[in-house]
Amino acid sequence: SKTFDIEIDDAAWDFVEIDDGDTDAIHNNGYIFVGSVNDDENGLNNGMDIYIARLSADGNTIVWDETWDGGMSPAKQDVAYSVIQTSTGAIVISGSTATNYFGPGINRNAWVGKMNVDGEWISGWPKQYGSTGDDIAYDVAEDQSGNYVLAGTASASGNDLGTQTVHSDGDYWVFKIGATGYLNTAYSK
Repeated sequence: SKTFDIEIDDAAWDFVEIDDGDTDAIHNNGYIFVGSVNDDENGLNNGMDIYIARLSADGNTIVWDETWDGGMSPAKQDVAYSVIQTSTGAIVISGSTATNYFGPGINRNAWVGKMNVDGEWISGWPKQYGSTGDDIAYDVAEDQSGNYVLAGTASASGNDLGTQTVHSDGDYWVFKIGATGYLNTAYSK
């Protein structure tokens, strides 16, 4: 049992044991955990930022950590809910970010990040998916072809949701993206 005090109102939502790809006999090369931290810069409650950290194999030390801020104060609601290590060794994180990416108002979009085990972002990541409503990716899995399947909620039609009917109070949303992040619209339901 170990606690880490990063900011205020820290929350860890998911973790995964990782293999850093070394050829040594050590199979547990640490853990990645994801969640959110509530930035308290200058004594102000600045809202939630996505938090990603790698722990040592014994779980006692943060090897590296990354805070991702979507920058949409005061509505910052950036949270990472799920993490996996892919068959290629990359780390894929799913969650949501407060944004005006799909229109003039601030709403939450499904957010997906991809990095290596050393905490460096893969070029072109993170990415956002959704519409003008609140869209969240709560879970991510890798399929046999190396694509990523995400499950969450959607609350508006249009944009990445196309002409599908979506109710404003939210519907289930399952979608698939390729390893480079392109949205496969045939697998967005």
